[in-house]
Amino acid sequence: MTIATHTDTATWLGILGQHTMLLLTNAQGQILKASPAFCRASGYAMSELQHSELPSLHAPSFGAEWWSKLWRMVSAGRVWRGQICNLNKAGQTYWVDVHAMPVSSQTGHIEGVFLLEVDITAYRQLEQELRRGKEEAEAATAAKGQFLAAMSHDIRTPMNAILGLLKLLQSTELSTRQNEYAVKAEGAARSLLGLINDILDFSKVEAGKLVLDPQAFLVERLMRDLSVILSANVGKKQVELLFDIDPELPPALVADAMRLQQVLINLGGNAIKFTETGEVVVSLRLMAYQGDCALVRFAVRDTGIGVAQENVKHIFEQFSQAERSTTRRFGGTGLGLAICQHFVHLMGGTIQVESRLGVGSEFFFEISLPVAEASAVDDNLLLPNLSDNKSLRVLLVDDNLTALQLLADICRSLGWVVDVASSGHQAVALLNRSVTQQKAYDLAIVDDQMPGMSGWETVRCIRQRELQPPCHLLLVTANNHQNWFERSTAEQAWVNGVLTKPVTASTLFDAVVRYPEKGLDQHLKATRASKPKRLMAMRLLVVEDNAINQQVASELLTAEGANVTLASDGQQGVQAVLSASKMPFDAVLMDMEMPVMNGITATRELRQIHKRDDLVIIAMTANAMESDKRACLAAGMDAHVSKPLDMEQLVRTLLQYAPKDLARRQVHAAQTVPLASTPQAVGQDKTMTFSSSSVLDVRKAIERLGGESEVYFELVEPFIEDSSHLMAQLKLTASQQQGQELARHLHTLKGIAATMGADDLADLARQLESDVKTQLTLRATPELNPDKIAQLEAGLSAVHDALHQALEQQTKTTLSTSGASPDLDSQARPPDALLTKLELDEQLRQGLQHLADLLRKADLTALSLYRELQQHHAVILQTHGHLLAELISTFDFEHAATQCDALLNKLPLTSKA
Repeated sequence: MTIATHTDTATWLGILGQHTMLLLTNAQGQILKASPAFCRASGYAMSELQHSELPSLHAPSFGAEWWSKLWRMVSAGRVWRGQICNLNKAGQTYWVDVHAMPVSSQTGHIEGVFLLEVDITAYRQLEQELRRGKEEAEAATAAKGQFLAAMSHDIRTPMNAILGLLKLLQSTELSTRQNEYAVKAEGAARSLLGLINDILDFSKVEAGKLVLDPQAFLVERLMRDLSVILSANVGKKQVELLFDIDPELPPALVADAMRLQQVLINLGGNAIKFTETGEVVVSLRLMAYQGDCALVRFAVRDTGIGVAQENVKHIFEQFSQAERSTTRRFGGTGLGLAICQHFVHLMGGTIQVESRLGVGSEFFFEISLPVAEASAVDDNLLLPNLSDNKSLRVLLVDDNLTALQLLADICRSLGWVVDVASSGHQAVALLNRSVTQQKAYDLAIVDDQMPGMSGWETVRCIRQRELQPPCHLLLVTANNHQNWFERSTAEQAWVNGVLTKPVTASTLFDAVVRYPEKGLDQHLKATRASKPKRLMAMRLLVVEDNAINQQVASELLTAEGANVTLASDGQQGVQAVLSASKMPFDAVLMDMEMPVMNGITATRELRQIHKRDDLVIIAMTANAMESDKRACLAAGMDAHVSKPLDMEQLVRTLLQYAPKDLARRQVHAAQTVPLASTPQAVGQDKTMTFSSSSVLDVRKAIERLGGESEVYFELVEPFIEDSSHLMAQLKLTASQQQGQELARHLHTLKGIAATMGADDLADLARQLESDVKTQLTLRATPELNPDKIAQLEAGLSAVHDALHQALEQQTKTTLSTSGASPDLDSQARPPDALLTKLELDEQLRQGLQHLADLLRKADLTALSLYRELQQHHAVILQTHGHLLAELISTFDFEHAATQCDALLNKLPLTSKA
């Protein structure tokens, strides 16, 4: 708009000027008119303002340059809008919002500016306060994140030591009571760790950084783990913890099993905490199939204190519980339900609650989960096809009708015939009737705590009848075996095992089918003794400054069969990796927070100076925030494992990054006898090259390979072939003066010669490599003295001769040890060559058939039989049996038996080849 004339302007000033700040200037910015309101705000009289320049009334940042920009816009007939800081007569500042409009003469020429100003000082101050508040809030959020990260590390570090030492304690020879104390202490420590995780998860939820990691999982595994965790919470309470799992539920689903379990742990833990007597039932029901997905209803029902209706709407709020007295009486942070609700929302559901004060509560939610192939989940909890199993006659005894019904459903799902009794007296009556009708029970499962006739009295009555054959008898307890420990040895001998509620199909199947002859103590000891060493033959470097954590990591990893080296800081870790070029580590487990050099810096240095692209570095740290994980990966680490250590996660991670030849090395490690016990394998004659020679030191080389003599002799032929080819390439590049290639060939020869124990040859190659690199640095033409090349070639020839002699002696030693008497022409040939093809085929076929039978029975003598087959049929098994070796080395007997069958089918083709 434009103000038409000065006359019009005067009229406007008269009307508005009493209460509105108005100004009129000419084209040069000189003030012609000012309203009374502007005079009051500025502190100037009209006589003082008249003919003064407008920019002089503004703060220095709004001077002549600002006026020029304003005038350019106004002179073009447009309105200027903005905020300006003014100065009053006292020198104080005040902010105004300005509309500047052009003023035209009667001829239409723009000759001035009309300004309407509104005081916004109060708004500007409020804006600044809000900005400061926002900055302070952001700083507080950043400080909270830093605090959580520091707290996570500082708490997880000692927690790692506590949990690790408790796990080591459980692997020692303990009495049953001591073992129970250790298990309970571990449960308490893990509860504390759960509180830490709640706080960290809440931080992630607030920041919107929490995402799900859906993977295939077994429902049975989820519930079995949940059983262990929740049963520890029951303690001495008179509370029955029960599982109601729909038998129609698919065995494997796809979800973030860890988060789902966390929700159920929280809901189940709350139910137990708020229930003094009665029962807590965790149920999973299949509601419907939705294409490839299953709609599953998860529910936790209790007979606890309940929640008043007016408080139900508040219980999912952060830091909120049903009422103030709840926090004082039961404790807790009030974070659990809020976090669980967020998890379930991410999964596509909503937690709902139905509750009556003093009666109990039920928390439930429904989510749709993709159905997975059970075979895709590598887990020994998969129940076999039970159609061919004997249909057991089972007697169930429990005074809790809910528990009785649920246990009966499990037994029927296993194909067993079930009778139920709600008391000991009724059970004895059923037992007498079964004997009379000659329909004896194969199995009796008895609750240990029942009114009238207790579980133990019922067991005594059953044993006193001396049934033939004896009934397999299990005791079921809700108090984590406490009654078992209080019984005498004679009483403990009455039962075949003890089950802790809640019972799942797999725990019951283990007690009856998988471990039918083992009592509680025997089962614990057998589990420890038969645990496979999954990290056998892996060479690991643990970089950790805490002495206790070093001990925990070293013993746990060693117990899994790994060869562990320790370093106390990042600098030592870097030096250890660089000095292990002859015997490189398969993986480096790197702590983050260490003196001298931290894990991040050490990793970056290794990635810069170490030449192995396959060097695996895994963060093993109490820094468990997402930002920590990102920092580890950005520094060049391959994976992140948080403390306290979850050995299963650590083993899975290590096996994920394991070298390709690990299975072969594990087989050899299982076969290899230490050199000290088999001196004939390396010879006792000190004049022989086996003991020590400047040309070839076989003993030293085998020691560097961890005593794996078979591995060494398998390398002989490939070394001879590769080094001959390498020598030819080296001579060619030397004649063509290709410096980089020449240095690379010398470097390769140096490494493989050192591996074989040819130290003099390795030293000569190292010296020549250094000479070539020096010439390249000086930009000189790389040359090798012909005499040096001849010396190198002669040294390699001598090593080849020594290796042939060593291999021949090893073959003779193997044959003489096995008792064979070959003719002279056959001494240098492998054992397979001593038999005809027909004999070999038949011998191998019978051996594989016997091996498959042993594997299906999970008989550990299968290991020694397989080693024998390897010795006599090395050619065929090395060509076609790699998968079989891997499966046996990892104790996967079921799949190994299947692979035996497949190998038997290939055998006729192999014999013709």
